[in-house]
Amino acid sequence: MGLLDRMNKSASWNDAYEATPTIYTRPQGNIFGAFALTEGTDTILPLSPKDRYQADGKTIFDWRVIFVSTSDQTIMFELPYSQAITKLEPYFKDKRADSVLVKGLTLNDLKAIGAGNYFSL
Repeated sequence: MGLLDRMNKSASWNDAYEATPTIYTRPQGNIFGAFALTEGTDTILPLSPKDRYQADGKTIFDWRVIFVSTSDQTIMFELPYSQAITKLEPYFKDKRADSVLVKGLTLNDLKAIGAGNYFSL
């Protein structure tokens, strides 16, 4: 890999949106964390959010990725975090020890990833 390739990869990380989690509480009192992945946006996601984030000092074990379409202006679906990362693997632009850089997905990419899924938080 040449210097120009390394600079382009570095710029991709610098220009990408670093996803931050939102913590929710279900009516039963269970907490879960979610990251939004928005159509058309290069996004940095952690490989293991439970190792990085807590709520009130407690480890969050239930993590989700919420897939958002700007074309349709809607939340399309959500997936358990580990399942989402597996389905996103073909769309990784780069990977570090603790994070991945996901390329900006098209509406068709979102539909392919979400085939058979529905919104169900």
